[in-house]
Amino acid sequence: MSLKDALTTYFPQLLVLLGAIGSLIFYFIKRRYDLTSKKAEIKFSLFQQNKISAIQEFISCCKLLEQTITDTAYHKVLKNIYTTEGMDARFRPPINKLTSAYSNLFLYFDKSKLVPYAKIFEASISIYDTLTGFYFDSTPETFYKDMGNLTRAVEGFSSSNEKLIQEIGEVARRDFDSSLL
Repeated sequence: MSLKDALTTYFPQLLVLLGAIGSLIFYFIKRRYDLTSKKAEIKFSLFQQNKISAIQEFISCCKLLEQTITDTAYHKVLKNIYTTEGMDARFRPPINKLTSAYSNLFLYFDKSKLVPYAKIFEASISIYDTLTGFYFDSTPETFYKDMGNLTRAVEGFSSSNEKLIQEIGEVARRDFDSSLL
């Protein structure tokens, strides 16, 4: 039997065999592409979840520090009723948590996107410095003036933080919405 006879006799079977082999090759190529695509999607999704968790943790730590400051009896600060150890015990844990949460944000954001977070962080450290400054500098003669200044400083801190947190929320929602497209 010659090659010509074999091809004419077995041509339909040869086509089916080549089609099956081609289909298998294309199936495995598609599978590989789907798996690679799925891995990339999972990585992106995990990154987004961790990014949102980092934002939530930062905001939670901000609110904890803000609550600690607003719950503080200012007259006890101004009259040095709290000890320095008491002040540290009261304010250091929330500040340390906020510092840690702020540091975690560097994993998910470039410097340009960290601006509102940096403002909140710096304002938080500044209000703590203000509190300790009043603790050490307040005198009985300046008590009422200092009480008013401290109250205004804390209210300004809270108001500023609230606006920045709203801005962070809007930016996060926009980023999340744009990543879905």
